[in-house]
Amino acid sequence: MKPDLRDAERLQGFRADWTKPAEGVASASVLARLGGIEDHVFLEIAGERIRGEPDPTRENTSPEGKASSVQFLRFPFTDDQIARFRTAGAQVIAGFDHPNYGHMAVLPEPVRVALAEDFD
Repeated sequence: MKPDLRDAERLQGFRADWTKPAEGVASASVLARLGGIEDHVFLEIAGERIRGEPDPTRENTSPEGKASSVQFLRFPFTDDQIARFRTAGAQVIAGFDHPNYGHMAVLPEPVRVALAEDFD
């Protein structure tokens, strides 16, 4: 059995179907305007941006220019950036700076703490 989006919602503590209103947002026409978005993802710690690096084994954008609805990235942190990320209360911002989509969000402290554990 393969878990689906609803399983992920429950595992993360969200109410069932909380993403349902957004299901139409990732339509083909929207994704067609977001080609190359994998090159426009960043994390920012203390004013320093760390660019995401797309997984070269996956097709993040089709040859026709349509973005995949799921992106696979890694962030090449230096030891100093890891130390700053691990600092209690550090402000970490996740963002996109694509010409057709810009957004930034501050990671809540419990999310930052949980992600910081992945550096071990």
